Amino acid sequence: IQLIKLKNNGENKNRFNVEIEVSFEDKYGREYKNVQSVTFEGDKEEQDDNDMIESNNYYDNTGIRKGILLCKYVELMMKWMENEEDIGGDNTLRMNDKYKKVFKEFMIHFENEMKELKDEDLKKEMNLMNKLLVDNEQE
Repeated sequence: IQLIKLKNNGENKNRFNVEIEVSFEDKYGREYKNVQSVTFEGDKEEQDDNDMIESNNYYDNTGIRKGILLCKYVELMMKWMENEEDIGGDNTLRMNDKYKKVFKEFMIHFENEMKELKDEDLKKEMNLMNKLLVDNEQE
């Protein structure tokens, strides 16, 4: 799964066009290329701080939906670890108030997606986020 995050730099904030080109070579050396033109329309005035949660998404199937959810989960975890200033002397990961808020919001989204997907296997990720929050709330 490749997720592409786009930012509209044009004059029309509610509609923009983009051409996406994907090319690859398979294990037999055959080359493939696909070019698609896509128009994005939106009515959202301003993007909030938590771009891990989006509304009005369309998913072609549950596999894509789960893949996108897990990509967002990994992105959140990586951003948090990259921005974490302090690792305790006991190697305990710390979480500042900003990330506590982001994690709480994302966990609501994650749980809703888990229910939509009817996928109990996602509880592992949910339990890890919950443990990180609980461990950091006790400080």
